[in-house]
Amino acid sequence: MTFGPMQDLVDALAERLTRSVVVEDHTLHLVAFSKDYGDADSARVASLLSRRSRPDDVYYARLRLATGPTAVEGNDELAFYARLAIPIRYEGMLLGFVWLIDRDGTLTDPEVDDSVTVARRVGELLHRRLVARDADDAQVSHLVERVIHGDAPARSAAAADILGQEYLEDDSFIVVVTARFPEPVDDRSLIPAAVQNACRRLPPRTWIARSTTREATVIVARRRPPTDEARSVADALCTSFGAGGHDFGIGVSSTRQSLADAATCHRQAEIAVAVTERRSGIRALGFWDELGPYRLIGQLPTSLVTNPLLPRGVFRLLRSNDAGQLVSTAEMFLDCGGDKQQASQRLSIHRSTMYYRLDRIATITGLNLDDGNDRLLLHLAIKLWRLDAPDSLSPDG
Repeated sequence: MTFGPMQDLVDALAERLTRSVVVEDHTLHLVAFSKDYGDADSARVASLLSRRSRPDDVYYARLRLATGPTAVEGNDELAFYARLAIPIRYEGMLLGFVWLIDRDGTLTDPEVDDSVTVARRVGELLHRRLVARDADDAQVSHLVERVIHGDAPARSAAAADILGQEYLEDDSFIVVVTARFPEPVDDRSLIPAAVQNACRRLPPRTWIARSTTREATVIVARRRPPTDEARSVADALCTSFGAGGHDFGIGVSSTRQSLADAATCHRQAEIAVAVTERRSGIRALGFWDELGPYRLIGQLPTSLVTNPLLPRGVFRLLRSNDAGQLVSTAEMFLDCGGDKQQASQRLSIHRSTMYYRLDRIATITGLNLDDGNDRLLLHLAIKLWRLDAPDSLSPDG
């Protein structure tokens, strides 16, 4: 339960009506609620536990357009009682709803008028809080920008400000989650709202964020490694953006110590996005810790595989008619450290077939596969080529 003037208004109204009163914001997230007066249904209990109402339960698409008290039909099958929703607006802007369960339609006109008056006063408080939060969000966004993109002195000063102003409680360990879109998103509220929703289950002062119309950056900081929290945020962002039909990429950094490493973490997350998008396509989620050699290779331009300085034999292999089979064989052989037996087992081919293919690879490329430098050259070329290789290439061709 919250405290302060808004909670006092809610408690006083509930006592006058002898009904449970709930206030939610414009996204149906819980803001304040009174004690239970024995009129709660299963949906009310669920909304209090999850700290939000389900949009489908309350016909949100229609409700968000309401300008006055609006009856919401009950559903006996779902044990969802009829309700009265009172929109909370400030100068026409929807800020939330006051909810009253009215199962039997017994709310009187004076009681509704009383509730509308309370909704108006709650709207003033919500707007005041919104203005303060916007100013706070702008300050946090500025500090996040400096801590990930500033020079060394700027990053150090921003980190000190973030901790000094207690935007974060502890930065012993941090993880950065970055989301980006190929084009600016028309709905300016979409990305900030998705970030708020993704982070709402995290404890206070354990995350800060910055968002624009094309990207979002979330820094999760805890006394212990926040690996699980960062994955939860990334998954929630995927769900939110995917539900809207948007194309996006999301990257998650490794766990590092202190905000001094925020810039490095942000770069890791960006590389994870770039590599995963190039390998998996749109709506991709990538983790730096799972990139393997692509942590380095992902920083190189794929144009290197068409560079005229690349040995022509390597170029011919990558462009040959049976590139899928030969490249996959070479890649597995090199991934296995040159162990032909292990590579043939993982490809499910006979060892004689492995030897034959390796001979062809050596002939086409002109490389000596027993030479470490030649192996490194071929391995790097294949990994770069893989970033944009057709998905139809199978492991054994």
